[in-house]
Amino acid sequence: MGSWEGRLVSELRAFELENSSEMAHRTADKEDFLNHRWDEGIESNNEVYERLTGYLKEIVSEKQLYGDRILVVTHGGVLNSIMYTFNYTKGYRWKVSNCAWLKIRISENGNIELVEYNNIELENSTN
Repeated sequence: MGSWEGRLVSELRAFELENSSEMAHRTADKEDFLNHRWDEGIESNNEVYERLTGYLKEIVSEKQLYGDRILVVTHGGVLNSIMYTFNYTKGYRWKVSNCAWLKIRISENGNIELVEYNNIELENSTN
């Protein structure tokens, strides 16, 4: 569990305001953004994405589920990491709404493709 586990949203928003210089990563290049850590005990977007897709690839390969459908239920932070990996736009952020979903496809050679998504919007990060 990360160092933000169990903290209130109000505490996290206060942290964001107090560390506004850290917000400069929103204008960073894709690689820098994906590898940025808000805090020592927090995974980067890239680490979250690699952990999730590594697990999914393992399941798909082990069970030979190529072309089959698999339901994965997770929280908005993980969905954000996936969206940033596929579509990072400098100066913008992904806003994941409740009940958001996305569809990915894993090919037999392990390539991952974002097929579609819903209730996830790209907005200007200054909002």
